[in-house]
Amino acid sequence: MKMGVITVRPKTFFIAPILLLSVIIVSTQAQTAKPSSASHPQTADSAARKQLAAYMVDFRTNPEDAELRDEIIALAKTLKPAPVVPQAAQADFAKAVAQLKSAATADAFNTAAKLFEQVAAKAPWYADAYYNAASAYAKAADYGSAKRNLTLYMAAVRPGETLRMPKTCNERLTANRQCSGFSRLCRSSAQTQMTPLGNRSSSWL
Repeated sequence: MKMGVITVRPKTFFIAPILLLSVIIVSTQAQTAKPSSASHPQTADSAARKQLAAYMVDFRTNPEDAELRDEIIALAKTLKPAPVVPQAAQADFAKAVAQLKSAATADAFNTAAKLFEQVAAKAPWYADAYYNAASAYAKAADYGSAKRNLTLYMAAVRPGETLRMPKTCNERLTANRQCSGFSRLCRSSAQTQMTPLGNRSSSWL
């Protein structure tokens, strides 16, 4: 009587380990693919900041270039977080604030306004510099310069911030025809509201 021979196929025992290994490989590939997609925004932000730096090199040699200033302001508003205000500009801002607090004459307010404009020349995206320059010029009765700086302030305000109306505007809304254009712009600033931003840099007026 012949005994039956049972043949065992070894490959059946390797199916589970092979499937497990396949899952590990697929999972590893998926994980390594994530950083490449996440790095794209960082690359774009880095390129934008390099472009801003290049703009600033040109702007320092020609701070009267209004078109270039507008381009800097527009580009800076796309960056998150916002570009850092240079220490030299922060120091000038403190001097301008001190001048404004002590001002009592048109000439003194005019000096304060020009100091704020120097801050804006070093950091064209710094909305508070224009805001305070507009207020100081208005107190010096230079409504043309006040209007110009208020327009720049409105352009420089970052998305999510609330446009503010300088207190000086409230004082001039019923003034004579000389400042009627400035008054209209003040009203526009007061009426155009965006979503409030919780953390702002300090302002003085």
